[in-house]
Amino acid sequence: MATLEQIVVADCDGASAYHLWNTYFTPEMLSAELAAAGFDTLVFAGDVAGASASSDSQTLAVVAQAHNQA
Repeated sequence: MATLEQIVVADCDGASAYHLWNTYFTPEMLSAELAAAGFDTLVFAGDVAGASASSDSQTLAVVAQAHNQA
């Protein structure tokens, strides 16, 4: 799933528009993307500090290794 945030920043010099695309992955979707790119998924965590992943978390951290790496 993807969403689009459209942001306009206005100041005395004019306005600038920014489009921020956000893509959301399930662990299964991300594992498939990583495998297609040549990686093995080693760990899914709820944050970069290693918390347990949960279905209600807004963050997913992944440790992956390139295929055939020692």
